[in-house]
Amino acid sequence: MGLLARLSSVNLSIWVIIGALSGIFCGVFIGEYAANLEPLGSIYVMLLQMCVFPFVVSSLLHGLGSLTPQMALRLLRSGWPVFLLGWAVVFAGLWILSQGIPEARPPVLVQPSEGGGLGELLSLVIPSNPFTDLTRNYVPAIVVFSVFYGIAIQRSRQKESLLSALETFRQASVTVWGWVVRIAPFGVFALFADLAGTVEIQLLGGLVLYAVLFVLGALAMALWVLPSLLCAIAPMRYPELMRDLQEALVVAVVTSLPITAVPLIIKVTRKMLEERKIDDPESGEIISTSLAVSYPIGQLGNLFVAFFIVFAAYYAHSALPATVWFSLPAVTILSTVGTPVSTVDAVSFMAHWLNLPEEVKLLYVELMTLTRYPQVLVSAMSLAFITIIAAFSYYGLARLHKRRLLFSLGSSALLMAALAIGGRAAAPYVTTKEPDPYVSFTLDADLKGRVKATVHKVADGDAATAPARSGDAMQRVRENGVLRVGYGQALIPFSYFNGAGDLVGYDVALAYRLADGLGVDLEFYPITDWAGLGTALTENRFDLAIGGIYVSDKRLQQVRVSDTYLYTPLALIAHADKAKTYLDLADVDTKGLRVTVFRDTILEDLARKLFPDATIEVVEDYRTLSTNPGFDVALWTQLQAEAWAEANPGYSAVVPDNLGSPLAIAIPMPPDSSKFARFVDDWLSLQRGNGFEEGLKRYWFEGQPRKSDAPRWSILNNVIGKGGD
Repeated sequence: MGLLARLSSVNLSIWVIIGALSGIFCGVFIGEYAANLEPLGSIYVMLLQMCVFPFVVSSLLHGLGSLTPQMALRLLRSGWPVFLLGWAVVFAGLWILSQGIPEARPPVLVQPSEGGGLGELLSLVIPSNPFTDLTRNYVPAIVVFSVFYGIAIQRSRQKESLLSALETFRQASVTVWGWVVRIAPFGVFALFADLAGTVEIQLLGGLVLYAVLFVLGALAMALWVLPSLLCAIAPMRYPELMRDLQEALVVAVVTSLPITAVPLIIKVTRKMLEERKIDDPESGEIISTSLAVSYPIGQLGNLFVAFFIVFAAYYAHSALPATVWFSLPAVTILSTVGTPVSTVDAVSFMAHWLNLPEEVKLLYVELMTLTRYPQVLVSAMSLAFITIIAAFSYYGLARLHKRRLLFSLGSSALLMAALAIGGRAAAPYVTTKEPDPYVSFTLDADLKGRVKATVHKVADGDAATAPARSGDAMQRVRENGVLRVGYGQALIPFSYFNGAGDLVGYDVALAYRLADGLGVDLEFYPITDWAGLGTALTENRFDLAIGGIYVSDKRLQQVRVSDTYLYTPLALIAHADKAKTYLDLADVDTKGLRVTVFRDTILEDLARKLFPDATIEVVEDYRTLSTNPGFDVALWTQLQAEAWAEANPGYSAVVPDNLGSPLAIAIPMPPDSSKFARFVDDWLSLQRGNGFEEGLKRYWFEGQPRKSDAPRWSILNNVIGKGGD
């Protein structure tokens, strides 16, 4: 036998594994350059996805349409108990596994739900327009459509020509899949090279607990829990089952698509029936129909979305109430119908349902880089689990082996419990965060290194004592080579001192960038008298002021301000256990309510307007709130209230519907600085266009790490490149 003949006889799964391993080595070797292979991997994935809808629709319509109502009812009776068993086992395992996630602290942000969750769920499930559902990749709606029409075809007398066409279309789908899967080793090579060359594992940070529990839990579910339970119901041995399913599982995982396992699962199930002397010519139809129904609703790996939601609630500081725990399984089943890709829509819906932050969906998508492979493994095994048991039950081959059942359930529970206990024990080491995350935030080292800055503190005198100057601000800055800035001292996340004692914040970073663009030095002066801000600017004691400063009619009459660079809603800081009582101020009795407000004329006026019957207490610094337990609520902006609540567990930022219009934030300047103000406006527009402003918002407002310009580690850059220097 020649070399080519020997190579062609190698099992496809072996070739796919070789492709995956080669891709990983390539990605590690060339690093970020592997991103050039991403389009090739995407083409391969799209070609595989091309087969999904034609196969599912034609299989369901043909399978259900060709059955008699009696056969369909018999198949339903043999199949649904398997679905219920699979759902129950997976959710039981996920509940045990979720105990490894620490309990969530009270929510940082509390705001009214926008509603519409039920409508979103119905749009995923009810096929109001099948053609639109096809374009939106709404697999659940397409399945519902196919089931209804498949049952209707059963009752049609003239259906042979339609069934023949559907069978031809189904066979064509399988043929196309056969063509595409031949290039699986190359497609998998490109996918894994891109993954290994571009993913930044260190960005996971505290997410490592979730990632490890997810991967280990999915492996336990796919390689032991489901197959051992299957062997307790169907007459077969565990080694035999895993050997027969090996190729289907490997192909599904490395392609990250359960659809690729479908033909192989059909082949394995027919082989098992033939070995048990089942010669029914319709057995292939029974298996295909059962699997077609199972494909969208039996991918139990999708149910791991529930585990992610538990983690997301912990990560977003939003403890799940008991009612949610009881309803979570049903909502997860309904919203995760479809392919692994469709779980992104499920996460979006469930985050909306539970009032979790918008970042949850992005977090899930980013983590899918690591979790989609074990998730697909569970889905592929669950399709085999449901198909084999349903087929055996249909032909009366299923036999419950009590000892195997008890051993399977007991060992599975112990395995999941061991993972949960290990996760809970490791949690303090991998999920510990700063009590106040903002104390570790810093200015960009490169930007800070380009500007000479002097920071005057309160002990040196405040902004009102800075030397008064005359003349045009732009001319003054250029002639003196110094940009003088008045700053707020504890206005997180705009301007404040971090744990190292450095002045940092969103506005501080803007000031450094502006000084760098002007080619001048920086001098910072603290603002302690906010009522005198207008006077200090009028006397030209500094050139601009920062600290998340609000714009009002009164302030516009005193000074000149830049274009608004941010709008932020008003919010209330409240004790977490009472936060939800302030969601609708119309229902709150404000008589005797103690409202604390920062000493700022705009906030003070707003507090008296919003709470005319309350007791208003003015403070110099919100850092005293945590030592002043007598206050009921404190008025601030949402961004600042969230940052404060993040740093003070036990408190939440509340954003009621009827708290007034958002506040505009801008940069105040001296009233006679028209030329300088025009420059600042144009400069702000430039920063918005070049992406600098967006990068600041991601870091200071969303807490996302800065993107590094340094190339990702690779053998080519860091080993061979260094050796050549």
